[in-house]
Amino acid sequence: MNIKISRLLILLSTLLLVGGTLCAQQFSKSGETQTIALSAEHHTISRDISRNILRIDLDVAPYAYVRAQQLLRITPVYVSADRSKEIRFNKIYVAGSSRYKVLNRQHNLYNDDALVHEIYSRPEESVYARGTKELPHMVYERPFEFWMVGAHLELEIETFSCGNCPKEARLAQGDPQAIPVFGAKDYKYDYIVPAATAFKEYAESFDAKVQFIVDKHDLLRDYKGNAQELARLGDFVRRATKIEGAELQAINIRGYASPEGGFEHNKALSERRTKTLDDYVKRTYPNLVSRVEVVAEGMGEDWDGLRKLVDASDMPERQTILDIIDKYNTDTEREADIKALDGGKVYRNLLENDYPKLRRTTFTMSYRVRPFEVSELAHIYSTNPKLLSLKELYTLAQQVIARGESPVAIYRAGYEQNAGDPVAKLNYANALLEYDKNANEAYTVLSSIQSDARAKLPTAIALDMLGRKAEAETLYFKK
Repeated sequence: MNIKISRLLILLSTLLLVGGTLCAQQFSKSGETQTIALSAEHHTISRDISRNILRIDLDVAPYAYVRAQQLLRITPVYVSADRSKEIRFNKIYVAGSSRYKVLNRQHNLYNDDALVHEIYSRPEESVYARGTKELPHMVYERPFEFWMVGAHLELEIETFSCGNCPKEARLAQGDPQAIPVFGAKDYKYDYIVPAATAFKEYAESFDAKVQFIVDKHDLLRDYKGNAQELARLGDFVRRATKIEGAELQAINIRGYASPEGGFEHNKALSERRTKTLDDYVKRTYPNLVSRVEVVAEGMGEDWDGLRKLVDASDMPERQTILDIIDKYNTDTEREADIKALDGGKVYRNLLENDYPKLRRTTFTMSYRVRPFEVSELAHIYSTNPKLLSLKELYTLAQQVIARGESPVAIYRAGYEQNAGDPVAKLNYANALLEYDKNANEAYTVLSSIQSDARAKLPTAIALDMLGRKAEAETLYFKK
């Protein structure tokens, strides 16, 4: 009796296997997939920005109705808009009441049917339910990637009849999802109105290269190019007294010597030569100096000036010279080390080509500038934009924008004239992004004010424009 039963079971299993194979072959040739709508009522797709997670909530029961003898295999798939990428989630198996018993019996009898094996060796995260009432609410979470924007959820639904034969296939397809993500739609350019200033400070400087005989301080008009230099000084003074809207407050005369020889000697020499030019100005322009204070100072050796000249050069010893200047505090040590370079060749080169540039007298005119009327701004900007305050430049920029023109140059002037002002940086960066699409320069400008909350949005825009979308997102959604 047992032998007969065993043979019968083996025969039955074989018939089921063969029948299933034949059914699968038949289905693959003739079966067509029917597409239906996956209702928004039955699934939601959201993004947890704090964890950067995509979450899918799915109620699969409305799509899992089965008859008693049927089996459904449902595969949720999240598909990109262009179908180039997808995530396939664990399968969901739903068996009718009668079919559930049959499958369980086949499994207990060690039936090697492929579908039976698939169901009972499924991953732990997969679902096998006896009818729709046993189906849980499905939740899927995956790390967010940008291709997920505009993607949609699909349910691949396969129906199997008795004998594990595929009967039909359906595709429940959801609508594309509007996932929250930072992008061009979020670009906003917030220009900040600078604080008004009652009066502005302004200064103009002029370097006079008046030449003196070695170790002398007498002013010789006919010596070398002195006549030309004094004429240039005269032109500067005349221009300086005709600056529109500016009232002269003070004149500073500072004389500098080149750093060869003794420090004290050079200091005294620079003071005498400065006094000489101070006397010249007072004699030549009595009406000018009678109105304002004139301060004359001999500054001695101009090591700062030498450092700037060397730093801007391409000489092979550039860094060595800079290190020497920065290392010592006294002229004696600096000069000794420089003279020792390349047997004195470096020093002789400096003496011939750079030191003459350091022997100069700097005239500085300091002013107090009145506020300008709105109607004056364009004219003042075209003649001397440095006279305009940050607020006045902002007002002018708004006028330019109203005419449909780019304000970038105006905001650049504000930035260059007020380099340490965060408002100047913010407005210039916004203009670069909005009108020039210059994300590189905007990001550079903004990099020094990242602690300012107002810099968050323009920085995120710059990063997004540069293709650094993940960084842009992190910054934009940061609380």
